[in-house]
Amino acid sequence: MKLFILATLFLAGSAVAGDCTRASSTPVRRHLPSTSPSPISIPDKKPCQPDGSMDNCASKTCIRLPGEPQGTCKPSK
Repeated sequence: MKLFILATLFLAGSAVAGDCTRASSTPVRRHLPSTSPSPISIPDKKPCQPDGSMDNCASKTCIRLPGEPQGTCKPSK
């Protein structure tokens, strides 16, 4: 009889925990840089981010040195 009660409580707890997990797991939205070309581009020698999060350099070259928070658009050669 005790085994039956324990098994029932375990199954009921699992069902409740499964519903709670599903309800709380909402998708996380993250800002991703756009893969389409941007109509506005950053001019040379201006701050940029290599991942394109601040927009893309006109020269398509953003150089960031280690330890620096942002890079600089370098002119194309």
